Amino acid sequence: QAMTEARKVYGSLNSPATLKVLALLFELDVPFEFVAVDLDAGEHKKKPFLSLSPFGEVPVYEEGGIIFFESRTTMRCMAHQYGHKGEEALIDWDSRKQAVVSNWVDVEDHHFEPPALKLIFELAIKRARSLMGTAAKKLIESRPRVRRGAPTSLPDPLGLR
Repeated sequence: QAMTEARKVYGSLNSPATLKVLALLFELDVPFEFVAVDLDAGEHKKKPFLSLSPFGEVPVYEEGGIIFFESRTTMRCMAHQYGHKGEEALIDWDSRKQAVVSNWVDVEDHHFEPPALKLIFELAIKRARSLMGTAAKKLIESRPRVRRGAPTSLPDPLGLR
């Protein structure tokens, strides 16, 4: 690895953008420290996190005094810095080929991911929340002992609120 300074990823395992950065770090076999950011507690919208990410979003990648707060920028940098496994490179150094890759990364960012995330929310997350809430509600309503100790509002068991 070219840089020897500590690498940190600040993020949440509930964040698809964080998971993309982590997947690339693991693929490239780049050592790093993971710093969990509690999105439910709003840590990403408070200081000191806002000094790392001005828009209050995860992930943040920090290496050698440089901070990236956009996942795609982070992945491009890592691909350039660490993406050479033997003869196989993750990114080409030819500027025209880089432009083609950047074009498709931008297409994914602007045209694919937004509707895909809406579908994931509607088809998976919303249903999981409903099922978990229904099960918890039935348990609380059917068991007097549980009802006495239950919180007044149901928790978010998947940590997705």
